[in-house]
Amino acid sequence: MDLGANVYVSAENLMQFALMGYAYFSIIDPKRKPKIGLINIGTENNKGLEFLQEAHDLISNSILKNDFLGFIEPNKITQGECDIILSDGYTGNIILKTAEGLSDFITLNLKNMFIKSFKNKFAFKILEKDMKVFKNQIDPDEYNGATLLGVNGISVKSHGRANPYAFSCALNKCYDFISNNLNKKIIDNFKSWYVQMELISNFTRDDIAESLHNEFGLTKKECIIFVNDIISLIIEGLKDKGYVKIH
Repeated sequence: MDLGANVYVSAENLMQFALMGYAYFSIIDPKRKPKIGLINIGTENNKGLEFLQEAHDLISNSILKNDFLGFIEPNKITQGECDIILSDGYTGNIILKTAEGLSDFITLNLKNMFIKSFKNKFAFKILEKDMKVFKNQIDPDEYNGATLLGVNGISVKSHGRANPYAFSCALNKCYDFISNNLNKKIIDNFKSWYVQMELISNFTRDDIAESLHNEFGLTKKECIIFVNDIISLIIEGLKDKGYVKIH
């Protein structure tokens, strides 16, 4: 995310992509917590354009921080380290079309190799089932149809040079999203997060102290002192990092 819909993006946009991607992934694979990565030219925090560094800081301090792996380089995309990979549309589209070209290059050269001689043709018949599985893994037609998330409806963008089979894959994807009410599920996920954040934000120091008292049996006075000390440490840490200013 993004593969070309938004050529220019801000740090806030990338944060929104992360939230939308997380909500989407939670629907298609609810048993697993997705890992998030941000495409960059290096993994060091000081590398890359300013908006990427700002996005890194935003996500690192959000509700997604425990599932955010930080910057990821393009050569790690296919290694399965991340489930959700964030980029601006310009970079994402270049990566997508490079992958398509590489897929065509691999399949064409394999085809030429296997038709080169009778011995190679015989080898292909032995490997035919495995070669079909491999072809499907890298065949862009199988994955045709990019989903536009965040719009009020189901929108799937097919590739401009899609063949009939590829276009049918995009149509099947669109049908699945409509029949499974994808948009409503994404909205429900966001509502659930909002409720959780509201519950957390409504906790007072006394509420936290009361919970500690009930859980560990400490006196209420000890719990209040402990909570006040922890909050003071957090505020000092935020001040040191420059996230808050006390006037």
